[in-house]
Amino acid sequence: MKRTLLLLLLILSSALAIGIGCGKGTKDPIVAKVGGDEIAVSIVNNFFDKIGATFTSAEEEFRAKRDALDSLIDYKLMVKGAYAANLDKDAEVDQLVNSEKSNFMFDELYRQEILPKLSVSDKEVDEFYDRLKVEYHLTHILVSTQKEADSIAAEIKQGADFGSIARAVSLDQSSAVRGGDLGFLSWGIADIDFRDAAFKLSVGQTSDPVKTSYGWHIIRLLETRDVQQLGDKAQLLPGIRNLLKSRKSSEVEAVFLKQIEEKAKVEINTEATQMLMDRLDQFYPKTLGSATRPDNFFPQTDLLKPFELQMVLASYQGGEVTVDDYLKKIAAVAEPYRPRFNDPDSLKKVIFRLELRNIMEYEAAQRNVEQQAEYQRRMTDFREGLMADRFVRTTLGRNIDVNEDEIREYYNSHLEEFMTPRELHLQEIEVDSSRQAVRIAEQLSAGADFGALAAKYTVRSGFKEKKGDLGLVQPGRFPALYEVARNLAKGQVSDTIQDEDGKYSIVKLLDTKESTAVPIESIVGQVKQKVMTLKQSNATADWLKEQRSKTGITVYDDVLRQSVDKAKYAKN
Repeated sequence: MKRTLLLLLLILSSALAIGIGCGKGTKDPIVAKVGGDEIAVSIVNNFFDKIGATFTSAEEEFRAKRDALDSLIDYKLMVKGAYAANLDKDAEVDQLVNSEKSNFMFDELYRQEILPKLSVSDKEVDEFYDRLKVEYHLTHILVSTQKEADSIAAEIKQGADFGSIARAVSLDQSSAVRGGDLGFLSWGIADIDFRDAAFKLSVGQTSDPVKTSYGWHIIRLLETRDVQQLGDKAQLLPGIRNLLKSRKSSEVEAVFLKQIEEKAKVEINTEATQMLMDRLDQFYPKTLGSATRPDNFFPQTDLLKPFELQMVLASYQGGEVTVDDYLKKIAAVAEPYRPRFNDPDSLKKVIFRLELRNIMEYEAAQRNVEQQAEYQRRMTDFREGLMADRFVRTTLGRNIDVNEDEIREYYNSHLEEFMTPRELHLQEIEVDSSRQAVRIAEQLSAGADFGALAAKYTVRSGFKEKKGDLGLVQPGRFPALYEVARNLAKGQVSDTIQDEDGKYSIVKLLDTKESTAVPIESIVGQVKQKVMTLKQSNATADWLKEQRSKTGITVYDDVLRQSVDKAKYAKN
């Protein structure tokens, strides 16, 4: 069979992601029947959409879809085999399914709450395009608190110089050096809160303080200008639509999570937080040298008594968090993002994020998601995918064994798979500018010693004292240098090249170490695994061939061919 186990498992993994189901009705035509099961054309199309495949002709697309359909048929046969082997009751499959339940619940909530709100109308796309026709010359001052922003806004209203304040206090250093000048910006900028506040200003007007994820801004509109060449509208619209859809997704998700957070009603047990502050005072100094204790973590939990670790730190609708739970989870959070124990508002927000999986699972349970048909279908698809994978690994591969002769035979007939890479002994001079590299190349041409110049000029860290000697270099180490040097003769010096660091290098090939076969004794396990994989692939192919002869399979090539849009391949 021309399809390998690799392609089969690729299709299988796609099936886990998009679901293998039965197509119904004329809108989703059936392209194959496998016993009593049907495969709809959407399943084949979804696979190619997922991997982003492109084709050069309608016939090429049809052949690719036909191969994919054959693999999907094989997948169906493996699922049937897995059921026959009672793998639907397998403990490992059960464990994996249960570990993913909450993710599928979240997916179902996303499908119900987010997806219906993500449509982007033609009017929205057109309005966005029209707004791109004007650019806004903006300047701003960024500070971290509203108090600072209010104070600065008041100074500006009293006549203080905007640019001088920006240079002195703005946290946006890239614009602060220019007096807060951001240059000309278009409606497509990422931060929507900033955009909405800035683009409604009149020329010369200064905004009130505006909060974004970066902090607090005071914004001034200096001027506007028309965009002379915006680009072809037909070409821009698909990108605009995708951008709007992505932004709408973020907005809708944020609103949904805010609703969930409000329903969760996270409450902090102040007795537990006070206990932690007391124990910090008991065991750790508030200051050590010039460092101040952060009061947001307890590094040695063995200093806490068992009943203190089991105290409820926070509760929420559907669950609670003990001190021990929290300290274990917050340990994985970077120190700047850990809230202080005596800051209940920040604690609530962080605990909501830490417990979001459990909170969403509770929300899904409240909505009876597990009883809903779409959730059950997706869980069944996921389970069957795991079953098919386990069927290949354990049932079809159960009696496969490999002996020493087979290992040696595979090694000898596939020697190219076990070769060490060719290594190049390189010497290099790396400098910051192309002009300097040209001057060094001229000195080398005049007979200057390569090592002496490397010792004087190379900027690669740690190699100046080695006179630029990089040692033996494999293809994955300094790939740009290797690619050029592999074509040099021994002792030859390269032209100037730009290396991986964006600097400029000249390399000299000192010697080569040719590729050699790795001794079989050191890679017996690796070779054995390759033989096992090959034999398993062959066993799977043989089993599938037998099952195809036993199972009633009907393929509707005409329907599949009609799914190919021939118009997009027509010559203009």
